[in-house]
Amino acid sequence: MRNQAGALLDQAQTAIEQGELDTFQRLAEEAQSTMEKADQADAAASQVRKLRGEFNQPLNSIPVTSNDVAIYDPMDSTARIKGDYKPASWVKGLPAMAQPLWVQDLCGDNVKDEARFMTDTFIKWMRSPSDDMFWKTATPDEAKAMQEDTDAEGGFFVPEQFLAQTIHDTGVPGSQLRPLCTVIRVASKDGYIPTMASATWAAIAEEAAPTESTPVVGQVNFSIEKSGGLVKVSRELLDDSAINLPALLSQVFQEAAGQFEDVGIISGNDTTQYGGIMSDGDVAFYTMAGSTAVVGADLIGTYYALNAQHRANASWVMKSTIASLITSIAITAAG
Repeated sequence: MRNQAGALLDQAQTAIEQGELDTFQRLAEEAQSTMEKADQADAAASQVRKLRGEFNQPLNSIPVTSNDVAIYDPMDSTARIKGDYKPASWVKGLPAMAQPLWVQDLCGDNVKDEARFMTDTFIKWMRSPSDDMFWKTATPDEAKAMQEDTDAEGGFFVPEQFLAQTIHDTGVPGSQLRPLCTVIRVASKDGYIPTMASATWAAIAEEAAPTESTPVVGQVNFSIEKSGGLVKVSRELLDDSAINLPALLSQVFQEAAGQFEDVGIISGNDTTQYGGIMSDGDVAFYTMAGSTAVVGADLIGTYYALNAQHRANASWVMKSTIASLITSIAITAAG
């Protein structure tokens, strides 16, 4: 219709150029009427699209998560949507018959039928006069349901037990040294912190001039290092897991980050990781008397190797093996 109206306007323009006013008026009115009809048709099509959008929300053909199921029909218990549907509360490792009743109520029709068949088979076996009578009269499906030697064929009546707990090896304790450090927040990728040595203070004789001194000024450079980790988890696993995986992964990452940070604070090489205490040339070192044993003199020597102004607020940090050697020092004159 819009193309037709455009053609009518071209004809009207030709008519007015030729001085045919009556023809121009007729063609212009016809073009205007056609354009109005086109606008009405567009408005009607827009209204239809709006109504379809409200009543037919685009979804996956088969709901893949509990959220999709809820959007599809909030009043549906999911049994009518997908026959094999298992809710997020499904306990993995347990057959349909062993699931809690409130979980079975949310399952699809096929899963409910499977649980019902298992239960009926078990009742038939219990009521049979003997095992021999049951196996003679059992159908192939019933015989398969009663097998418990393989999980693929059942384990229906001796199911594995699932505990909603996770055995997690935390490894070496992390984030032990950050509370002992001075944490400075910066707003740039690198920079420095100025340092200044002490001035000279001395006795001055009567009428003598004080000794002039210039404190040495220096700097401590810093740069920003980036670190991180990545664990990929499928959406299905997050939706179906009976364990709070986001909380568990958050704990794992916090432990790993703390261990990484502690190692860097002590022994960072200032190349692939920020500079650590052991890589600083100004650190005071003390060499122990022996490499496989600790004596009391080593503790005293380590303490006094530190500059006096830092001893009051110093903290002892050591491996468990060193702590074990210290506790094994004999209570003797030498020890």
